[in-house]
Amino acid sequence: MKSAVLIFAAIVMIGFLPFTIESINDFRARDYTEPHIITTTDSDEVDVTLSQPLFSGATANVALVSNITADAPIPHAYVSGTKVLTIAGLALNEVRNLSVVYKIDALTDYFGAGVAARIWPAVIMLGIISLIAAAVYTGTRRAE
Repeated sequence: MKSAVLIFAAIVMIGFLPFTIESINDFRARDYTEPHIITTTDSDEVDVTLSQPLFSGATANVALVSNITADAPIPHAYVSGTKVLTIAGLALNEVRNLSVVYKIDALTDYFGAGVAARIWPAVIMLGIISLIAAAVYTGTRRAE
């Protein structure tokens, strides 16, 4: 019976793990908005230099809004060393106001909080593994 309860607890923790990790990332990051005036010529891609480093270097953390209806801007690539974001899907030969909304590290001034927030997913995984190990141990030990 104890093993079943421990396995159930591990399953519940595994179920909540994606939401927990997403919450930790929301705690670690905040939105930052930059306006850019961009002109395209013969290419539908343009490079934009960001003023802050992109959180985790992932283009999934970028949202783009353009005042040109023919645009379908998507973040194509990011170079963390130079903070250059390549944006694709822009209409040719247009001047546009492009708003770049991206996540930046909110804990740069709080080093300890940043480290602790990065460690929490590992602590949770260790807890899940410990619950499973405890369930196996309780289910297989000899009755004394």
